[in-house]
Formats: sequence, C-alpha cells, structure tokens
Amino acid sequence: MRTLIVALLVFAMLPLLAVPNAARGETIDLYLGETPAQMMDRLRAEAANGKLEAAIAELSDYVENHPDAVPEARLLGDLYYRKADMAAAERTYKNIVARFPHDRETWNRLGGLYAAEDRINEAISAFDRSVPEPSAYPSLVELHRRRGDLRAFEDRVAAEAQRNPGNERILLDYGNVLRAVHEYAAAISVFQQALALNDSDRCPALNDLANTYMDSGRAQDAIPLLQRCLQINARTYFALVNIGAAYIDLGRYDTARPFLQRAVKESPYRPEAYVDIGFIEDAAGRWRSAVTYYQKAIDIDPLWRDAYVDLGYDYNQQQLYPQAEAAFLKGLAVAPHDGRLAYMLGETYSLQGKTQLARQEYQRAITNSDEDVVVSAARRKLSGLH
Repeated sequence: MRTLIVALLVFAMLPLLAVPNAARGETIDLYLGETPAQMMDRLRAEAANGKLEAAIAELSDYVENHPDAVPEARLLGDLYYRKADMAAAERTYKNIVARFPHDRETWNRLGGLYAAEDRINEAISAFDRSVPEPSAYPSLVELHRRRGDLRAFEDRVAAEAQRNPGNERILLDYGNVLRAVHEYAAAISVFQQALALNDSDRCPALNDLANTYMDSGRAQDAIPLLQRCLQINARTYFALVNIGAAYIDLGRYDTARPFLQRAVKESPYRPEAYVDIGFIEDAAGRWRSAVTYYQKAIDIDPLWRDAYVDLGYDYNQQQLYPQAEAAFLKGLAVAPHDGRLAYMLGETYSLQGKTQLARQEYQRAITNSDEDVVVSAARRKLSGLH
C-alpha cells in the first residue's frame, strides 16, 4: 500500500515528481447493452469532454434504478465532486456507506472531501472507517497534526498494539502510523512482529513491510517480500503496484511495467498503477502519453493528489504554465494543506515572474510540509526571490 512519495534529486522540480507511491466480475446489463464498466468508461470520457451535467444526469438515473451498484454510485459522487457540488457528492457517498458500511473506498472518499473542507473531526472519523485503505494512515496523521493531538493519537495506537501483541490487524495499524510519521525503523520492527504471527494471510504484513523498506531507500529488500505475496496470490493488486514501484525506484522500468499493467487489469478503477505507468512514460520522454495516464488516475479518483503533482510537473516542463497552474490549484482544492503541491505551484508562478504569488506558495509549503526535501527547497527558493 505504497502512498508516500520518493524524492529524486535531479533538478529543481524533478525532486517533487510523485513516484510510487479489487477487480469485480462484469455482467452484461440491459442498460444500453453495455457492461457497467463500459458505461462508466463512457461517462468518464463524456465528463472529461465537457458533458459533465449530461453524465451526472444519466448516471444518477442508473444509480436510482440500481441501488446496489456501488462503483457506479461512487463515480456519481466523484462527478459531483468534479462539478464542485460538495453537498451532492457528500450525500452520494453517505448513501453508499449507509447501505454498505464496510465500503472502505467510499469512506476514504468522504474523508478526503471533509479534509478538503477543513471538517477535521468528520474527516478523522471517516478515515478511521476507511482503514486499511492506503491513503488513510498519512491522512489520519496529517489531520491529527492539524487538530493538535498527534502525540495522543500515536500513544493511543501504540497502547492498543501493546495490549494486543497477537492481533495482526492492530499491529499493522500501529506500524502504518509509525510509517506515516517517518519512524521507519520502529515500523519495520512492528511489521516483522506481525509477519511472525501464524495467521494464514501473509500478504498484508508482507506489503506493509515492503513499503517501509522502500520508504527507507531499500527497494531491493522489498522485492522478495512482494514476490512472496504474489506467490500466495498472483492477483493481489497492491503487491503488483508495489513491486512495480520498487523496480521503478531501481530504474528498472521495463521490469516494472508488466506488473503495473497486471495491476490495472486486476483493478482498473484504482489510481495508483496509472500514476506509476505515467511516471515510466515520463522517464522515456513520452510526456503526452504520461499526461493521459495522470488524467486517467484523476478521472478514476479526483481526490488522488499524486496525479495532480505529476500532471502539473509535465505541463511546467513543457512551459504550459496555465495548464500547470490549473493542475496544482485543483490538487490544492483536494489537499489544501499539501506542502508539495504548494511548492510546485510556487515554482510555476516563479517561472512566469509572478514573484508575490510564488512567495506566498513557498511560504505555504514551508508551513505545511513535513517533507524535509520540500521545506529545504522552498526555503532556498524563497531566499532567492527579489
């Protein structure tokens, strides 16, 4: 469940390019003779091509007549979010979790919506319900930091793990909180403790330990763990994404791509693999192709901030500054306290000579980011402005 960003120090903006970080059976529906997946792809394309209202109207009718169609209902909420109709998006997501209270992906969407609106208590509650969704732990840590009770939250999770040393799920929760606060050595120890338990499903612990190795710059150590998981179940989405990310970290792009393509096949409505394939396209100099992958990730999950980082980066590299500004501003609408996005927007303004706006964004990055590479870069750029 790789969600943290790897810094690659190459040139001024490349350090901030986002790097890697369940399939459902399809049945033919009588509605327009399409499968649900085909309908969703068509409506996503229509929404992206200026027909957002029509897509919402059609999908709203479909969801009303198919009350158990969770992915379709989630897409409806996403389209409302894209329209900036937050009340309708919230209502749609809440309707899903009222009917399916264990739908973690939708709880994650709700958490992101509440966080974007600075509704911190509600966001924490929603992300609590979304665990172990990949972005839940960093989001929970950030929200507790903003609320001012991060230490108490960490202590509570640690105490729960100490009381339940034989409970894998509790240990994994604790390890992921440690990972989100960058205490990697402690997280590795906890994940190894979880892995030593005699539970039948090894993949969650293998994935989380592999992620932490990658965060620590030990991608080579992560790969055997992910291979073990894929030997247990060759279709495990996050193992496929993570092993692809590990090979990207090692610069082995040709080895990474097949794993990521398999991940897309297994779960075509998650954003992670699309962003990572986009990164590979960027590395090969195919920026237009990369942009299509980043946009696909956004179409699938409009709250996925990494896609906005990489999309804006590509536009900046091509000197398409209005498009870059739009990408970063949309990302900050999703994650208004994200220091990396603020830094990238500051770079965009600086490249255009918009000095005062750049200064504001660099300061915002310094204030909000917990990434040393972002804070250091923003301070350096801020000191160089005149």
